[in-house]
Amino acid sequence: MRKITISLIILLFSGVCYSENYYILSSGGGSGVSTLEAFYTGIQSQYQATSSFTNSENIAVQLGPTSGPYCFSRTKEEISKKMIDLKAKFLRNPTDCGVANELFMFFEGAYDDEIICSSSEKDFLDFNGDGQNEVDGSSSSVNFEQSLKEIYEKAKSGDHLYINLDDHGLKTDIQGHEDFLIGMGDDVDDLYRSELEALLDAAPEGLTIHLANQVCFGGGFVDLSKASEAGSSICSVAMSDRDTYSYGNDVLFPRTYDLVYGKNLEKYGDQLRAHTCSMVQDPLNRPNTSLDSIVRNWLTSEGIPNNYCPFFKSLENPAQQATSIFTQLLKDDSSSKIIDEFKSNILSIVDECSEYNSDDKILLEGMYNCLESEQVMLDEEAKLEDRDFFERTMGEEYGVELLNDHMIFLLKAPKDKIEEYISSYCCLSFNFKTDKAPDICGSRW
Repeated sequence: MRKITISLIILLFSGVCYSENYYILSSGGGSGVSTLEAFYTGIQSQYQATSSFTNSENIAVQLGPTSGPYCFSRTKEEISKKMIDLKAKFLRNPTDCGVANELFMFFEGAYDDEIICSSSEKDFLDFNGDGQNEVDGSSSSVNFEQSLKEIYEKAKSGDHLYINLDDHGLKTDIQGHEDFLIGMGDDVDDLYRSELEALLDAAPEGLTIHLANQVCFGGGFVDLSKASEAGSSICSVAMSDRDTYSYGNDVLFPRTYDLVYGKNLEKYGDQLRAHTCSMVQDPLNRPNTSLDSIVRNWLTSEGIPNNYCPFFKSLENPAQQATSIFTQLLKDDSSSKIIDEFKSNILSIVDECSEYNSDDKILLEGMYNCLESEQVMLDEEAKLEDRDFFERTMGEEYGVELLNDHMIFLLKAPKDKIEEYISSYCCLSFNFKTDKAPDICGSRW
């Protein structure tokens, strides 16, 4: 289901081989009486990914609203089975718009969900099967800020803090002023971008903060990244860009970013490769990073349109496509090194993960093509909304555009911008499993 406001926040503190140098804070799902299953599974996935990085004392999980029991809503089992069967039928014949109509009814939320509540607070709050409740409390601004304060008091220079936010997000525009917010707990408990920025700026010197969010308009938070000579850095990944809603995992699209990012983080150990693989696997959303923000801001300042130089034509074998690019003249040694890193830690992951979502692409493109069919019983407003949503998110054009924008940046941006890019790259590619960053990052990491 689509995420419209943010209430579930996950902040996770983690370390390598139970390192005491890593902290994890996880919070989310607090905006209603029950949280969506997509928020719950996202938080669970993040916990399972990061709990091996540090000891349990360094992990805080905040889940669900303050005004209700531990519950989440999910699609009824009979509806799930029906949708899975219809999806398989449609994949066999993606021009059957009668079947597409039934899929659209589910997509639009026409079926009632069921509410699942914990009777012992250990039924679904046991994230790792050890018989223990891994949830420390409900999601709220107060709990979030208190956990941050406690972490800041313990953290020392060289430590890492991983924060994950998984809930509804909202973009506002009041008198021409654009802003972004995340729902922290209950309907009126929101965290605005400026408030989150102030909380992160209060971090002790030398603490590196890794921010992740799975919220609508999450790209509005990725430019909170920063770096300093003393080692205080903030880098960020997001499920969507600053202009689009996000779509959480369900029976139609089970490989959306909110679920696969946690699994990929567990696999790779660093945000950059986990994000890149998740972006390729997700057919619906437009994931963003602090690297994308740096590139976008420079392109805008130079008046260079997106996808200005189409180095890449598709997401198939991008490293091979880029062979001729790497033989072009490079400005200096730092550009050459970061382009090699781009090839090995981004393009190679695109190659590795690009085959996973072929069925999702067929489903999405077939549903999109059926929007014009009289068999699809949506009103015109819903059709326009879905058409806009699909056109913004479908296919691999978004990923290709991002790769092209990064390449023109790496080839043409001035040295100070390249250094800013490298700083964010090193933060995102820091590996929680090995306690290392790539060699280009130097001794600080």
